[in-house]
Amino acid sequence: MKTEIKHIRRATILQFRNTSHNLFIVFLFVATLFSRSSMAIAQSASPDGTVIPSASEIIDTQGNVWTLSQGAVLKNNAYAGYTANVVKLAYVNGMIYHENSQGSWYCFTGTGTTQWAESTYSPFPISPNGMTIPANAYITDSQGNVWTLTSQTVLENSVPAGYTANVMLVAVVGGTIYQENTQNQWFFWNGSGWTGATNPLAASASGATIPSAPYLIDTQGSLWTLSAQQTVLRNGTEAGYTANAIQMSYVNGMIYHKNAQNQWFGWNGNGWTYTGTNPRPATVYWGADGHRDKADQTGQDNPYQDVPLSQQIADLKNIFGNTPNTIFYRAWDSIIGHESDVTELQAAGIIPIISMITYPDWYSFSSESDAYNWAYSQATEAVKAAPTATYWIVGNEWTDQPPISGEITTTAGSVASDWTNLKSYPLYRGAAAGAIAAIRDNIPNAQIIGGASTDFYRAGFADALAKDLENYGGRNLTWDYTSLHWYVDVASVHPNGSDGGNLGMPDDYYNNYDAYTLLNPTGKPLFVDELGSSDGGITFNDAAAGNAITGLMQNFLANAVPSSSAQGIVGGTIYQLYQYAPSQQSFLYYHVPGESTTTLAPQGAAVKNWASANANPSTNSGPEFSLSGSDFSVGAPGQATITVTVTPLNGFTGQVGIACSAQSVPWAGGPGTPTCTVSSVPPITGDFPVSATVTVVTSSSTQQGGWVLTITGTGGGASTDTNLNFSVN
Repeated sequence: MKTEIKHIRRATILQFRNTSHNLFIVFLFVATLFSRSSMAIAQSASPDGTVIPSASEIIDTQGNVWTLSQGAVLKNNAYAGYTANVVKLAYVNGMIYHENSQGSWYCFTGTGTTQWAESTYSPFPISPNGMTIPANAYITDSQGNVWTLTSQTVLENSVPAGYTANVMLVAVVGGTIYQENTQNQWFFWNGSGWTGATNPLAASASGATIPSAPYLIDTQGSLWTLSAQQTVLRNGTEAGYTANAIQMSYVNGMIYHKNAQNQWFGWNGNGWTYTGTNPRPATVYWGADGHRDKADQTGQDNPYQDVPLSQQIADLKNIFGNTPNTIFYRAWDSIIGHESDVTELQAAGIIPIISMITYPDWYSFSSESDAYNWAYSQATEAVKAAPTATYWIVGNEWTDQPPISGEITTTAGSVASDWTNLKSYPLYRGAAAGAIAAIRDNIPNAQIIGGASTDFYRAGFADALAKDLENYGGRNLTWDYTSLHWYVDVASVHPNGSDGGNLGMPDDYYNNYDAYTLLNPTGKPLFVDELGSSDGGITFNDAAAGNAITGLMQNFLANAVPSSSAQGIVGGTIYQLYQYAPSQQSFLYYHVPGESTTTLAPQGAAVKNWASANANPSTNSGPEFSLSGSDFSVGAPGQATITVTVTPLNGFTGQVGIACSAQSVPWAGGPGTPTCTVSSVPPITGDFPVSATVTVVTSSSTQQGGWVLTITGTGGGASTDTNLNFSVN
C-alpha cells in the first residue's frame, strides 16, 4: 500500500502544478488518501473462515479489500487476475480462495498469468465429530457451510443463522450443529432455525486424556480443551490461571492438568489445586491390525476382501468387548477409496487408525525438501479424503528400508547419534515432517503415532526424529505417541551385539535393557501398533501362543502409568485380526480363502478371555464392580423398564451411583431423545450382586430405529460403564 500512496502523491503533485485551483487539489489529495482502498490499512483483517457471500467484503492481513462483482474477484476494486463464474470467495488461514460455478476451487498466488492455482479440495474440510468453537475458528458441515461465532452470535457463511444470543459454544456432533448459551441451554440447527436440545457431548470416560482425546467433557457438560498457547480452556475460555499445560486427564469426575515441569493440578471449581502426581490410573486400550488396503488388489485373495466389514466389526467386539470408542482397528497404507469404511467403523464405535507414508520410494528423492513436499502432498490427499479420522500412523519400520538400512551397522541404532550422521537420514526426516505438517494443517485435533523405527533396538531413530521435529522450520511437528513393534519370539540382535533369539518382555528383555526407557527420550507415550506372540517361531495352535501374547499385554498394562524413567503405554494393536498368508502365525481368527466366514483361533480365544478378565484395566488391580443388562425395545411414545445388575469384583464393598443417557447413531441430543431415570441402588456389603431399575421414556417425536443406552457406575474409587442396545418402534 505504500507504493499505491506514493503513486497517488505523485499524480497529485503533477495536477497541482497544472492548475491554479490549489484548494481543490489539496482537498482531492486528502480525499484520495482516505479512499476506501486506503482506509483498509487501518481496518483489521477479517475473521478466519469469512465467506462472500454472505459477507460483503474480505480484508486480508495486508489490508487489501477483496470483493465479488458479476462473477469476478476484485482486489482493491481492481480485477485480481483472471476469474470468471465465481460463486464464492473465502478467507482461510490467511489465504484467499474462490469457487466457480463448476465447483472448482482456486487459491490466489499473485503470480503467473492467472494469479490463481487450482486447489484439489475445498479449503474448508468437513469438521470432525466433536469439533467446537471457540477452540477452533470455524466449523464446516457436510454440505460445506462454514459456521463461526462472532459477538456471541452464530453465523452460517458469515450471516446470522436464525436468532441467537449469548452463545458461548458451537459444536458439531454426528453432523448436526449445536450451540450452548451462557445459561447452559443447548439448541440444534434444524435447517431453518434452532430447536431446544440436551447436551450432545456425553461425559468423557474416567481415565480419558488430552492427548489422545481432542477434548474432555465433565458431568456438568463443560467442554475442556488445551489451547495452542498451552493453557486450559473451559467452554472456550481460560479456566483460572494455567501456563505450559501439556496434558489433561478426567478421572472419577475430576479435571486435572500437567505442566511442562510434570506438576499435576486438579480443578476445584474456581481454580487449581496442586495434587503432585498423575491422577490417571493405568489404562491401555486394545485392538487389532487389518489390511483393508489390500482388499481391492486384484489377484490376491485375503480375508479383508472376502469378509464384510460388518463381520470384522463383530469379530473385533467379540474379542475386545463392546465399550464404544475403546477398540482400535489399524488398516490402510492409503485411505483413498476407503472413506466409507472409516464412517462405518466410527458409527459402530470402533476407532480406525490410518497407516500412511508406509513405503516411500526413498531413491526418488533428491533432497530433504523433495521428500517433505512429496509427503505433504500425499498426506494431504489422504486426510482430505477422510476428514473424520483421528488417529494416523506416519511411517512403518523405516529403519529396515534402504538406503538407510544399508548405512546403519548391525549393532548400532539404540542412540540418536547413530542415525543423525547417516547420509540418507535427512530424507526420512523430511518425509516425517511433511506428512505430520499436512495432518496438522488439515485436522488440528488429529492424534499421530510416529517414530517409524522397527522396534526397540532401533530406538535411536525415533529419538533423533523427535528431537529434530520439535522445531522444524519454526514449527513443532512432533507426534503424540511413539510407535513400538513387539513380537515375543522374534530373533533380534541386541545393542551389545549378541543374538538374543527371543525378546521376552519389553521391561527386561536382555541384560536389563528396557524398551520403555530406550524410547523415553522421545518424550511421548508409547503405542504398540504391532504386537504378537509370534513372528513365525511359535505355532498359532500351541497354548504357548496365547500365553505369550496375553503375557505381553499384561506387561504393557503394568507399565501404563507414566514415570520419571518412561512415558508409559496407552494402546496396542495385535497383528493381526485374520490369517492372510501361510507364513504369518500371529492372528485371532481363521479364515478360509474365498469364504466370508471366520472362526475364532486358539490364540484369539486366549486374548478374548484375558480381555474379558481385564475389561476395566483402570482399576483391575483393586476392588471394582461390573455392570450388566439386556438389550430391549420400546415404542414411541412409550416406556420400558429394565434391570441393571451391579456385580462386586475383587472384594468391592460400598455404595455405587448409577447414571444413564441415551443416544443414537449418527446423531445425539436432538428432539425426542429418550429420557431415563435410575432407582436407588442398595449398598454392596458382600460377594452378592445388587440391582437397579432403569426406566426409559420415549415421546412421539423420538426417532425410530437403533439407540444406545449408556449406563455408568461410580463408587469406592472405581468407575465403569456398559452400553445396552435398544430399538424404538
